[in-house]
Amino acid sequence: MTELRDLEARIRVLEDTEAIKRLKYKYFRCIDKGLWDEIGDCFAEAAVADYIPGLPLEGRAVIATFFKETIAPAYTMRVHQGHNPEIELTSDATAT
Repeated sequence: MTELRDLEARIRVLEDTEAIKRLKYKYFRCIDKGLWDEIGDCFAEAAVADYIPGLPLEGRAVIATFFKETIAPAYTMRVHQGHNPEIELTSDATAT
C-alpha cells in the first residue's frame, strides 16, 4: 500500500505543478491581451501582491482594481515569455 500512496503523492506533485504553470500562463495572457476584467481570476481571494515595495496589495479585488486602474492605462509592453519554470511545492497549499 505504501507504493500506491507514494505514487499518488508523486502524481499530486505533477498535477499541482502543472496547475501552477497554467495559472502563470493565464496571468501572462490576461496582461498581454489587456484582459483586466479576468486578471482577478489569477489570484486567491486572500492573495497578497507586492508590486510596489512597501505597499502590499491585499485581496483579489484590490489586486484586480490595481491592474485596471494603475497598470492598464500605462502598460505598453504586452509580451511575456515564461520558459523553464522553477516551481517548488513547499506544502500541500503553498509553492515558490
